[in-house]
Amino acid sequence: MFTFTKNKKTGNFDVIGPANQMREGATVTVTKRSGETKTVTLGRVGRSFRAKFGPLQGQQAAIAKIAHNGQYSARERYQMGDMYKGTKHEGRYCGFPCPVTGKKCCPQNGPCHDCM
Repeated sequence: MFTFTKNKKTGNFDVIGPANQMREGATVTVTKRSGETKTVTLGRVGRSFRAKFGPLQGQQAAIAKIAHNGQYSARERYQMGDMYKGTKHEGRYCGFPCPVTGKKCCPQNGPCHDCM
């Protein structure tokens, strides 16, 4: 059984499930608290551990990132832009779609609303 768990550092949701079924690139069905299910593709998988509570209590479990679908939130684009500050890449366009207009942030289309 796979469920979502919130990452305390980033605030993003990750997937927790049985360690023997957690493989990068695997597509799994995750059950939410409400009972609703969602299909996601797993990204990077962390080390396994023995779960102390929840549906996997006493079993080997692992946490995996959710693979990115190519759409970044405004917060993620802003954070990625910070990695270029103070480097030769500073002042360049982010290259991601604008959350307002949907156009790519590039010299031809101009900066997106996050880069302004």
